Amino acid sequence: MISNSYPNSNFGNMAPSPSIPKGTILNSLIKFMQDTLLEFQNFYVNEMNDSEEEISQFVINFFSALSKSESFIFCKEVSQKPTKGHARRADFGVFMHHFNRSPFYTIEAKRLPPPSKSREKEYVIGSNSKKPSGGIERYKLNLHGIGLNESAIIAYVHKNNFIFWHNQINAWIDELIQSNKTSASIWNTNDKLFILSEISPDRLCKFESTSLRKDGTSINLLHYFINISSPSS
Repeated sequence: MISNSYPNSNFGNMAPSPSIPKGTILNSLIKFMQDTLLEFQNFYVNEMNDSEEEISQFVINFFSALSKSESFIFCKEVSQKPTKGHARRADFGVFMHHFNRSPFYTIEAKRLPPPSKSREKEYVIGSNSKKPSGGIERYKLNLHGIGLNESAIIAYVHKNNFIFWHNQINAWIDELIQSNKTSASIWNTNDKLFILSEISPDRLCKFESTSLRKDGTSINLLHYFINISSPSS
């Protein structure tokens, strides 16, 4: 759950402007996400029965409340339609203006560890190739972040530390690199997470990867690991 008070913030009344260059907004967005996830981590009080969806609702509420004076808008469960197949919903979409039809940035969220053994590797890849549910997998299959060069994944870390999950995720990707013949997409070392910065040790850490998609394009992914474990765990 969230503690009863939000940090001080200048909410303002400025509407997002469609005239601001995307590069400028992207830099502002990345700084905002980093700063706001730290605020969220400070104010979030973990309850072990909180689901991935419940935490994401808290996150989007927090992002929306603190971005009132920013030049972008956060929306939850944004639909994106691939060239073939049914539309998929990214956990969060970020828009430059209320009237934009497509987000300029998408964010997936995954809980670490997942709630069940069958979903153990879901940060990377799902257990059913006919219904892709993996965080990185969906970006590689061009189901999320369609037409975008940049997007992100947020990991809600309940147990173990950032080093453990960094190593574990990269080990799963190594397994996929070795078994490319049976995979729907080609995995390589660029899919592995490389640390960018320990924004705040034991609270928030940022990684980066680059994934080759099915259509031959690439997408750069930022990975934010946020510690939401209870103080006693």
